[in-house]
Amino acid sequence: MPKRSPLAARRDPIGLVHGAGGSAGVRILLISAMPSHTVAVVALLLFAAATAVSMAFASALWGRALASRAVARRLAALVSLWAASSLAFGAW
Repeated sequence: MPKRSPLAARRDPIGLVHGAGGSAGVRILLISAMPSHTVAVVALLLFAAATAVSMAFASALWGRALASRAVARRLAALVSLWAASSLAFGAW
């Protein structure tokens, strides 16, 4: 088994909290309103699938916008600024 990096120990819980925080409240309300466990599980699976599809669609649209030539030219000017900001934040 490959050894985990020390950063993964800090990264994984942060990702888990951010992922759950966005829709956890909606899921809890959805499941608690269901009349049976079977219906609640089906509702949860549908909600999870719809969330995955909508995020994939949003990511595809965002990627397409970033890949356009007009946006790429504008972003090219900001790459150095973003890189320096990222390095400064990482060093902090």
